[in-house]
Amino acid sequence: MKNKFGLIGIFVILSFSIFAVDLELDENFIVNYSGDYYQILDIESESSRTFLLLENKAVALLDAGGNIKRVIDLQTDALIHPLTELTPRLINQEDYTKFLDVGGLSYSNGVLYVAYSNIIKMYDPNGMFLNKIELNESMKLSDIAILNSQIYVLDDIKGIFKIMGKEAIKIYPESVELSNFIQYNNLEIIDNSLYVYYTEGKEDQEGITISFIRGVYKLSAKDNKYVEEKRVELGEDSIINHSFISFENNLMLSKGESEIYIFDKDLNIKLYINSPKIFLYPKFDVVKEENGTRGYIVIYNHGELKRYFFDLAIPHKVVRWNIE
Repeated sequence: MKNKFGLIGIFVILSFSIFAVDLELDENFIVNYSGDYYQILDIESESSRTFLLLENKAVALLDAGGNIKRVIDLQTDALIHPLTELTPRLINQEDYTKFLDVGGLSYSNGVLYVAYSNIIKMYDPNGMFLNKIELNESMKLSDIAILNSQIYVLDDIKGIFKIMGKEAIKIYPESVELSNFIQYNNLEIIDNSLYVYYTEGKEDQEGITISFIRGVYKLSAKDNKYVEEKRVELGEDSIINHSFISFENNLMLSKGESEIYIFDKDLNIKLYINSPKIFLYPKFDVVKEENGTRGYIVIYNHGELKRYFFDLAIPHKVVRWNIE
């Protein structure tokens, strides 16, 4: 345990004690996607709905039991069911560039926002098309977040942009250090601060990338700009793969193959999940039950989508979650 915590690059000394709390598996929400479905890029849950962004340019809409009710074909905006109707269209394509490798979902005020390539699309909770914003063709969107009805998007190389009308206005970083490669993968918002997961390549004197540093920026608004307030560097095994979300003013992320961390909004570690038996770069979302005292975490891992319940008081304590 201590060795795993020692991978946190800021070398914070953890002086607290940790006690274990079990998550309660919802046996009515276990979905096996092995063999039939494409890779899940992002998960967004809201009340009784769960949305899955798939690499074959589709969004699956799941009910409270994990059943696929509808599928949005992002190329046509048509609603399709079952999901396998999309399979022949893509399996027969020799051009695999038609598959998505990054993209993001966000749900706010009854609208589902989908970002991929250089496109933002909006749908109602039932998957009906509402609107579309097409940005410069050079952009490659890796995530999207909504703050006070304002749309923020993350380009995986260029950084964070604010959408004004149909234009993308860059807000971070102001300049790019050409000597170091930086890739931006995930964007979340807590209060008025932006949190970004990044990968930075370090080069030797001959310009060859020799190592990668991964971590999280906290960006706060100052003088009409967003500036870096704090940075936490993670270990080399900190690949996140879109498992990076905000919940109850906490930031939750996966790190490596078997760990999930929760930080508070100042990037201090609060909670830790470790289960090497089942995790392999999991993707997840966490939701507060409507009018309830529990929350739940939806985790996609090893071709399965599962849901676990927990007491809402737990994220405010320093604990370790056990998933068996």
